[in-house]
Parts: sequence; C-alpha cells; structure tokens
Amino acid sequence: MKSREQKKIEALAREYTRRGYTVFAEIKGYQSPPPFGGFVPDLIASSSDETIIVEVITAKADRERTPAIERFARIADQTPNTRFDLVVVNPPFAKQVSAVTVLRESRTRLIRDLELIGEQFPQVFPVLLGSAIELLLLDAALRKGITVDRFLTLPALATTLAEKNVISPAVKEYALSAWTRRNLAVHGQAITITREDAKSQLEKFIDLARDYDRPTRGERSMANVYIVYIEARPKGRHEGSPIDDYVVEDHSDHILATFKTQKEAIDWAKANGHRPLVARVRHLNDKKIPDHWRSA
Repeated sequence: MKSREQKKIEALAREYTRRGYTVFAEIKGYQSPPPFGGFVPDLIASSSDETIIVEVITAKADRERTPAIERFARIADQTPNTRFDLVVVNPPFAKQVSAVTVLRESRTRLIRDLELIGEQFPQVFPVLLGSAIELLLLDAALRKGITVDRFLTLPALATTLAEKNVISPAVKEYALSAWTRRNLAVHGQAITITREDAKSQLEKFIDLARDYDRPTRGERSMANVYIVYIEARPKGRHEGSPIDDYVVEDHSDHILATFKTQKEAIDWAKANGHRPLVARVRHLNDKKIPDHWRSA
C-alpha cells in the first residue's frame, strides 16, 4: 500500500507536469531528483522561470528530516528563481461523512498536529501554519461554492477571496502576515521562533477556526467571523486618562479603522460582521490573555 506521502508526491508530479514543468521524482515514469547539499528532495519541478524544490512530510515527521528541510530552504534562498515548498499531508478518513463534518474533523486534527510541530520543530512551525491558513481559506471558498486555483500562493488566494467577499480585509491581512513569517522561516532569515511564539500563533489560528465554525442565522462565511479588538488611544493609560480616539485592530495589531467614540468603533465592527472585544481594564490589553477582554 502506498503511503500518504507517496500519493501526495504522485499527485503533485501530475499537476506540475500538467502545468508544463519538467518534473523529477522518485516515482514510476519520472527521473529521480538530483541531490541538493547531500540530500535528495521528494520532487523537483523546473520551468524556464523557476525551480521548485518539494519535500512532503506528515505532521509527525521524524526529527531526522529537519536537516534536509533546513538545507533545501537555505539553497532556495541562495539560488535565484528557486523556491522551497514544504508540503504536509494528513491521514484520510476511514468512513464517508458529510462535507461539514470532514472540514471540522480535519481542522481539529490539523490543530493537534500543529501543537506537536510547535513543540518539536518551532522553527518550522510558521511554514506549517501558513499551510493551515491556506486550507482554511480553501474551505471557506468551498462553502461559498467558489472555485480557486489550488496552487495559488497564500497572498494570491487571500486577495482573491477578499475581492469576492468570502473573507474580510482583517482575515486577508492575517494571511499576509502569516505568509511573511512563513517566508522568513523558509529562507532562514533573522527570525527566532520559540515554543511560546508557536503556541501564541496557534491560539490565534484556533480563534479564527472556532469563529469560522460557530453557527449563526443565515449563511456564514469568513467575511464575518473575525475577532477584532477595540482600544482607546493612547494605549496603556489608566482609567480616567484623556482619550484621543478608539482604534479597531486584529490579532496582529493591524489597524482596521479609527473612530472618535467607542460606540462608533463597536457599531462599525458589528456592521462588518466582526466580533468586537473591548478591554475590561484600559491598561490591561494583552491580546494573548483572554481574561483582559470582554465582548462588546
């Protein structure tokens, strides 16, 4: 029986061949990939414009794969028109279930796998988190009946879905921010990811996934499920201090809108389908601590 990794490699090889790439892979009908820095990748797709190095793993991959992953990422960073894609596959379902159930169970399993990766391979975590967000956006498109190219980059996918009102501008910015962290990790640039960082980023993803699944009256999409935070500025001042304005921000402190009153900020957030939170105490505003916030 073929492994999940082998099946994924075969699917990627067929897709890249269909798109006109020259493909090297350790599967029937293809030439074997050449070694890169002492390691042989699972697949290489080459065209006149770019070369793609692909490594396929499960979320519970052996630690021995880490040197190869790091080496491929470094080579891609140092070689023009070359990129490295780390593809994570998950186990299939053993029985037929509804599409909604599949999505929910898949996401639950993915969150569990991300927890393991965050503990064992925190430096790789941003790459896998980017893949998780991509899957969540693809699920959102599926629920809306919108067909998108599976091979779009995360920024292109988020931009497309935002233009079609499937996701909100805040979710788009969240995806773009995750893509930036993903690229820094892949290319070995100045970024340090600790287990605590991975845990914090995972909590933000869990918030988004849970909101996405929360039922409401009528049709629901990621365009109207994003948690936003409303804070008085200047930030960090004690109660009773002068207030200049109120800002609406997402998890990553991106400013979405600014208003003169808190009520205007709350009304705007709800009108755009967001779930606004306000600080219980003005100077206690750590977005990583749920007890600092209450629903508006």
